[in-house]
Amino acid sequence: MKVSQESPADTKAKNDNARGATKQEDAKRGYAFENKAIDANMVEMNIQATSAVFKCSKCGAEQEVDIVGDRQLGEAKSKSAKQVKKKGSQQARNYRSIQAQVFGEGTQPRAKLDGERGDHAETRAEFERRGFQVEIVN
Repeated sequence: MKVSQESPADTKAKNDNARGATKQEDAKRGYAFENKAIDANMVEMNIQATSAVFKCSKCGAEQEVDIVGDRQLGEAKSKSAKQVKKKGSQQARNYRSIQAQVFGEGTQPRAKLDGERGDHAETRAEFERRGFQVEIVN
């Protein structure tokens, strides 16, 4: 069940504020890329909400979802392939489970990946292996 959500405009404003407050370049890049992915998905996914938190009714675990469209969940990722392989397989399982519960079986969650990273092909392969429909954003 969804327990909280934001509008795309609110999420983008929070990301802009967070980007200005951090000194870490990877974090700045991530906030900027999430905003870029929201803009790229606005029409294509018919975004209903962003930064939505879903809570499992069985175990109580929570999962933040970057983008909720009218028929698909979306994840925005600007991380190296090494970082993605190291962390995130549980998140991928959660996304697939939420996708199936909210929208039914048969549609994969979408991953928008940062095409400006040199290893985006490896990152793409990892997300495809995890069951995502993948798009590279430059």
